[in-house]
Amino acid sequence: MSAWRRKAIQELPHLRSHIERSDSVGMLWTKLWLIFVEANSDPKDDATIRGTYNFALWCVAESHDDQIATSTVCHFYEHLPSERPVRKELPKHMTTADFLGMKEVFKYHMTPEEHEAFLNEFLEHRKLIGREAV
Repeated sequence: MSAWRRKAIQELPHLRSHIERSDSVGMLWTKLWLIFVEANSDPKDDATIRGTYNFALWCVAESHDDQIATSTVCHFYEHLPSERPVRKELPKHMTTADFLGMKEVFKYHMTPEEHEAFLNEFLEHRKLIGREAV
């Protein structure tokens, strides 16, 4: 079993069947994005939200595989600003350092003005919840 598949099952055991049926990490991210967006709607599915962020972070920071990292950036991180419920909860799940490390990625689907507003929104919300830069 591939490392990405093992990690996905570890973080999202309740989605094992989706993970096992995915032929690639990109295919998994396509399905996982839809599940993740739904998990951010009320009632929130904290296990899926937390597991998805943990898996995404592993993919870009620990997989040591450029294809896995790129797929994760393109199929997950680029889209985080696009869904209001996801965007609203983002400061609870990403550190300031991780967020700022992805700030250029977030530009992909945004105008410069939208991007600036998104950055400010995140940073202000982090201050309000007492989680300063790490």
